[in-house]
Amino acid sequence: MWEYIIKSGLCLFVLYSFYRFFLEDEQFNFFKRFYLLAILLISFILPLISFSYTVEVYQESLPFSENFALSPDNLTNSAEKNISYNWILLAYLLGLIIFAGRFISNLKSMFQEINENDKYDQGHYILVLMKKKLSPYSFLKYIFLNKKEFQNKEISNAIIEHEKIHVDQKHSLDLLFIEFLQIIFWFNPVFIWIKRSIKLNHEYLADHAVIKNNMSALQYSKILCNYSSGHYHNTLSSPMSQSLIKKRILMISKTFSFKKMLLKLSMLIPVLAICVYFFNNEIKANTVLVTDTQNAHFREAFIQDNNTLSVKIEESSLYINGKEIKVAGLQEHLDNLMDKKSDDEVREMGLKVKMINPEEGFVEKVNKAFGNSRIAKISGIAILPPPPPMPAEPGSAPKPPKAPKAPKAGKTAKGSANVDSERVMEIEVIEEDGEKKTVKKEIIKVKGDSPAPPPNPSEEIDKIQSAGGSFYYNDKKISAAKAKEILESKNDINIEVKMIDGGTQKMSISDN
Repeated sequence: MWEYIIKSGLCLFVLYSFYRFFLEDEQFNFFKRFYLLAILLISFILPLISFSYTVEVYQESLPFSENFALSPDNLTNSAEKNISYNWILLAYLLGLIIFAGRFISNLKSMFQEINENDKYDQGHYILVLMKKKLSPYSFLKYIFLNKKEFQNKEISNAIIEHEKIHVDQKHSLDLLFIEFLQIIFWFNPVFIWIKRSIKLNHEYLADHAVIKNNMSALQYSKILCNYSSGHYHNTLSSPMSQSLIKKRILMISKTFSFKKMLLKLSMLIPVLAICVYFFNNEIKANTVLVTDTQNAHFREAFIQDNNTLSVKIEESSLYINGKEIKVAGLQEHLDNLMDKKSDDEVREMGLKVKMINPEEGFVEKVNKAFGNSRIAKISGIAILPPPPPMPAEPGSAPKPPKAPKAPKAGKTAKGSANVDSERVMEIEVIEEDGEKKTVKKEIIKVKGDSPAPPPNPSEEIDKIQSAGGSFYYNDKKISAAKAKEILESKNDINIEVKMIDGGTQKMSISDN
């Protein structure tokens, strides 16, 4: 609620400030009447409006929600806030009662004067002839005049005509509307300023209508100067006010300019835009979870990873990590990506390939350009998987290969760093034929240049445990003993060892 009150008040202040600086002294009186009433409605409605737009979010990027735990401190703070809120609410209700009482008292006083004094009916207007000294004023269809001055014809016809125009244009309804709003928002001083501006603009409108009815501007100005504001009038009325006579005479001398009005309205557009942006209820992004079944035909989400290169081939288009690349510039682009990586880091790179209806021969062109890049030369990976081995002739069994000599710890025969880790190349091919779609996915595990004999799993677990590493089975954390038990009891499993933050290792075991 407090946010709404603040936004509504600030919005009203900004729009009214524009009126005071750019519109009040201009001869756009009918537009100004509409503007002063419209900004009240805008300031009330705008903080209730929410704007939203849609953002596609892939499942991997959705954040985890956090639970709010109740604690004694939270409960104490909530109780203190309730106490403060109660005092503020009590003060607001007190002000509401005072301003409502003031409004009812003025309204009652107005109708009491109507009932207790003589009335002279002129059709659409009723003249209320009062004994007390007063400046002429009007309310609804009633025009209040001094009885003696009216009977002696001391009141100018231009002044009576002025009050009749107030009645015809229903200016009293504007004042009743602003008075009612001031009861609710009595704490906002902007309503006081707006009410004064509305009354002044009513006088501008009535003055303009009188002069339009064949009245000399100079003669009418002299008549206005003869009336003083020291006499009685009700706050709900539209009185003849001496304090604003100078402004009214200056406005009478001005002429309407359509070009000037368009210029001022063009200045209003950015002000309204600022109010919409800053004083709306909220601008909300509606997240839409995108899955492969929803978006497989149109978009591909690449999960960027420093150790994974994502390649997408769609018909005759090539995308590297989501960016479209020409085949001719593929080698240069890949070399730029690998520029800051060492040879060891390049060897550790994985490759993720997705193909959607590739044109004939296009994949081969990409594979050839890819093979000239640094990552292909160092790691040996390629866009196309290597061909499978030829089947053995019937009746012949190949001799088992000789076991390679174990290299020195950490070194190969050539003195280069031995690579034990695995890189995963994932190739996904999507072929579409009308409504039929076939997805082929194969995962190829590519090892380093000098593969070492597979380590003993139990010994490897002991090494990881002694180095402070962790073990997971199907994404659930387990102990080293449990990991050994799974390795001994199951044959069809995947084992993956990765380095994590802090230099420790993480062994992930999963079922095939």
